[in-house]
Parts: sequence; structure tokens; C-alpha cells
Amino acid sequence: MNRLIQRIRKNPDYKEVQKLCAEHGLDLELVAPRGTGHPKLRVSRGALSAEAPCATTPRGSLQSKKVRGAWIKRLREAGILANKTD
Repeated sequence: MNRLIQRIRKNPDYKEVQKLCAEHGLDLELVAPRGTGHPKLRVSRGALSAEAPCATTPRGSLQSKKVRGAWIKRLREAGILANKTD
């Protein structure tokens, strides 16, 4: 698990989610895969949580705006972030 954590922390997608969590005061947790597959990132606030798989490559998707937008959408759907009121 330690090797996995080191690899994911270099991933730009992980760094973007980490930055988003810091801005909104959310908890970020790495959930190890059961058997084969990708680990998951779990973002939570209190009893509410949202999770999604995270690539283990140091390169990531290199599209931080899309990653950030997808996580904001996911967090709004889970009720963790408030919806926009324009």
C-alpha cells in the first residue's frame, strides 16, 4: 500500500482533488482496491461521501480542469457541495 500511495501522490489528478478538498475543508481518503483494479479516492464531509477510481500512473490525465469539474459535479450530486445559484 505504501508504494501505491507514493505513486498516486505524484499523479496530477490526485493533486487537483487534494487542492479542491483543501479549498472546501473536505476530507480526502485513499481506498485500496480489493483484489485487482484501481484504488479509489473518497471525499467526505460528515456522513456524506463520494468516491471515484484514481489512476496509479504518475502521469494522470493531465487535464486538471476536467478532473476538477468532474469532482465538483460528483460532490454536488452527493450533497457535499452546494449547487450553484445563478
